[in-house]
Amino acid sequence: MSEFESWLQSRGVPTPTYVYVFYFDELALYVGISVNLRNRLYDHYRDARAFAMEATRIEVEEHPTEESARLREKELIEELVPVYNIAGQENVAAVVSYLRAKYATDGCAGLEAGVQELKAEAAVWADY
Repeated sequence: MSEFESWLQSRGVPTPTYVYVFYFDELALYVGISVNLRNRLYDHYRDARAFAMEATRIEVEEHPTEESARLREKELIEELVPVYNIAGQENVAAVVSYLRAKYATDGCAGLEAGVQELKAEAAVWADY
């Protein structure tokens, strides 16, 4: 917690921290946290981060403390296995494009198969 956040907290001012998830349909692309959500999302957009450009939606959770947000971020990364949180791979846009093309005609069932495929691949890389 920063000195400023401590100062605010000691005066009873809530300083929520946000956990956000970028999704491409049902596929989690990236999980992050921020105390200034709009600025952080703008940073991703401005920098043309691949996950921001590929995202079809963003889900947001508000947490009362940074500690609770960090715990939730960790839980979501373990649960969703977002492709951009896995070893910071820069070629993930190619994976997303591949999944989009491969499963586009199969609808949600095909997308779910793609998600499971990515999770299996992530599990292999997690051992390294």
